[in-house]
Amino acid sequence: MVSWPVEGLKKETNVGLERSAMFVSEIAARPEGLTIRYCEKGQAGRAVALLRMQLNQIGIQEVT
Repeated sequence: MVSWPVEGLKKETNVGLERSAMFVSEIAARPEGLTIRYCEKGQAGRAVALLRMQLNQIGIQEVT
């Protein structure tokens, strides 16, 4: 399971994402993946760092 901060979420663009965590298998099963939008760039950057750290801890590496 991975989690992200909910403070600063853009409510109008995160419809259906009213929670702060999700199972990795659930994210993988979503055709659109996981998109989280924040009001400020700094908040988004912190969320990205947190998600990357959590995914790395379970052995999932980012592919670009």
